[in-house]
Amino acid sequence: GGISWFTDLSLPDPYYLLPVGASATFLATTLLQDPTMVHSQDQARMMQYAGIGLSVFFLPIMATTS
Repeated sequence: GGISWFTDLSLPDPYYLLPVGASATFLATTLLQDPTMVHSQDQARMMQYAGIGLSVFFLPIMATTS
């Protein structure tokens, strides 16, 4: 079964489009957030570094989890 071009929805994505897209969206959200919304610049910088690190960290996890 499946819908349209998806013949088997239980197969992993061979082109890694969904994991890369999810990681890129998270990274873009992290980089585009307003740094003036937090109380200190140190906290804003730490949140940005954490977001970048998490987007890189979760990419292989999303790519291999099925």
